[in-house]
Amino acid sequence: MFQKINLVMLYCGIRTGHFGMGSHARYITEYFKEKPDYYVTILKVDSKDAFLMQHRHEKGVEIIEIPQPENQLFLTEEDTLVQNTYAKRISEMAYPILSSKENVVLLCNTVVHLGLAKELKQALNASLVYVHHNFTWKACLKTSYGFFAEHWLKGNVALHPGAFAGTVDQCKIADLSDLVITVTHQAEQFFANILNIRSEKIRTIYNGIPSDTRTQRANRSELRNKYGFDEADKIILFCGRIAEEKGLPYIIEAFKLLIKRIPAARLLVIGGGHIQESLALVNPLWSRVTFTGKLDYHTITEMYAIADIGVMPSTQEQCSITSIEMRFHKLPMIVSAVEGLDEMFEDGFDALKIPVRYDDNSIIYFDVEDLFERFLMLLKDNDLSVRLAENAWLKGIERFTSERMADEYDKVFRSLFVEQQE
Repeated sequence: MFQKINLVMLYCGIRTGHFGMGSHARYITEYFKEKPDYYVTILKVDSKDAFLMQHRHEKGVEIIEIPQPENQLFLTEEDTLVQNTYAKRISEMAYPILSSKENVVLLCNTVVHLGLAKELKQALNASLVYVHHNFTWKACLKTSYGFFAEHWLKGNVALHPGAFAGTVDQCKIADLSDLVITVTHQAEQFFANILNIRSEKIRTIYNGIPSDTRTQRANRSELRNKYGFDEADKIILFCGRIAEEKGLPYIIEAFKLLIKRIPAARLLVIGGGHIQESLALVNPLWSRVTFTGKLDYHTITEMYAIADIGVMPSTQEQCSITSIEMRFHKLPMIVSAVEGLDEMFEDGFDALKIPVRYDDNSIIYFDVEDLFERFLMLLKDNDLSVRLAENAWLKGIERFTSERMADEYDKVFRSLFVEQQE
């Protein structure tokens, strides 16, 4: 008889809840807490919501919440005395609660938990599954995978010491793990072919959202009135962190060209980050651009319903949750042909892609004219918009549901105990 698996999710109170990792963790938790063969525990560290360590049960999930220290120290992947001591201390705090559990699988979503994962794996005799959401070198170098791979294989650390150090740490957590889950095949191939991680321990599982996610486009007119938009407005929507790698400056510059051709165009920007800098770029079209800041998920879905186009000109992306949400809300999309997005979408079938370009230093950039032309195509050709949106939704139902994602995780977790079952 199969024994229960104790799934212990490592959750960062500072980082995880604010990015795609937060949605990923939520969907995994919601699925496995209902499975009779699983017991789910969330170890939430560096929490800003707690002043003392808490141990509680909420909605079928056990939660161990450890506050961030008063000196605002937080976990990183750095191999230093301070970080190693801090990771060991957190492990010691959680150990009395976790030590009685058998068949423990640690699920780690970020390399910053390298030290903690190492401590807990040893202390609990646990299996470790690392879910890889992005490469840290991409935050340092806006270049191609091929360019970085060439320098990595040559050992050219001088290219960017930080990029190399971060990649070394991701190799360490991949080596430490019993299984590595990548969210794109491209990342899987990079781990195996460039970083020399054993291919047999790597699996690709696309991210997903619930299949019953429904568009609210039937309420479009009512929702537009609610948020102060006219029925004739042509709304272009960006949703995500306002950060350099998300490409908002390209959207703003293309929008400035668009407004000359389509005066009814409006730009709706959802998300927190560098809003002040972006406001300066909008000058003098402030009346045509709306910045909402961070919104709750329900409000975001209403924004999806009122928009005409969703746009993601990211310079780096893996299996974007936001793009999957736009699929399910039947929003025609323009995406950059960069890594994960290039794998997720087919140009002219379920999205329009803007080509990736490189300057003389191999740095990624996009041509604003490319984005502008695609705005025009979707706003002037309703049949194209409808076809792209419908195809995107159909592919989403086939490949990008949280049910499909969690079912594949279930197989991965069970595979760790095959020998025990036999």
